[in-house]
Amino acid sequence: MTPDVAQLEQHLLHSAHLLLCTHRAPDGDGIGTMLGLWHVLQQQQRAATMWSPEGVPAHLRFLPGAERVCTQLPAGQRFDAAIVIDTSDDALLPEGFADAPIDGPLVFIDHHMHHRSSRDALFIRRPAPAAGELMADLLSDMQWPLNAEAARCLYTALVSDTASFRYAITTPHTHRTAAALIAAGASPTETARHLYERIPLARARLLGVLLHTLSVDEPLRFAWMHCPAATLRELGLPNNALDGMVNVARALRGIDTAALFSETPDGIHVEIRSKTDGNLTQWLGDYAAKGTRFGLQFTLPHHTLTSATAWIRERLAAHQRTAVDAAEKR
Repeated sequence: MTPDVAQLEQHLLHSAHLLLCTHRAPDGDGIGTMLGLWHVLQQQQRAATMWSPEGVPAHLRFLPGAERVCTQLPAGQRFDAAIVIDTSDDALLPEGFADAPIDGPLVFIDHHMHHRSSRDALFIRRPAPAAGELMADLLSDMQWPLNAEAARCLYTALVSDTASFRYAITTPHTHRTAAALIAAGASPTETARHLYERIPLARARLLGVLLHTLSVDEPLRFAWMHCPAATLRELGLPNNALDGMVNVARALRGIDTAALFSETPDGIHVEIRSKTDGNLTQWLGDYAAKGTRFGLQFTLPHHTLTSATAWIRERLAAHQRTAVDAAEKR
């Protein structure tokens, strides 16, 4: 056991009441990993509160314990440690985190190696494809057994962030972790049914609207879609309804990189994904808020959908020119 994991175990064992939370715009990896840790803590008879101000996305509410996630912190409850899952970036902490009554240590458990925080905290970062895999590894290192409920949640986290093991970040260890979680009680059928086979009608209509905006730059091998703010409003959908939609453009033949641009009050939110090891964090790293070299999300303030798209295309073209120049010099 490494020193940081040993320190984590001490915090988990000796804290009277823990606060567990994940990033803003919670997704399957953040929620699933938080729930998985909570179930293991329950098994260890440790008190913990799960907190997500934005709640649990509808497609993840099948997970055991999802109903225990608070959107508001319990009145009068103080926490002697906090565990932040799937981010270590100050910009992505849940709204209101700065005012949370945390009296003790802060721990970040994150698989995004480029995240930045100025906080005095214990940082446990590993280059895993999902926080769910990282959490499974940490629990194994501490020799804390998984129950079936924890396994179901961590498996969902793993499937969510690897897009059912399709992304290039998937490793042999990822599959071994999935096998162990299935053996512990996770159901691939249940997970797939809830994540991919229960799409609300409004979300299907959203996909139809997005497809009308689909554009392709063949020389750049780049495809993109636009989502004006009015689209979600008219369909009665939250912002997280866009999660994963970029993969429709990414799946096109002849496309290596795809992006989904959506209007928000803070500017244009960009979700961009690559099929190949395009090292997105290298040419978009200053703007990355959450992701890996294969997928990033960030917001461009003071932009329109059109200008944000042009900005990304210019950056991508410059990156490709640099790569060609480097190859010619070798």
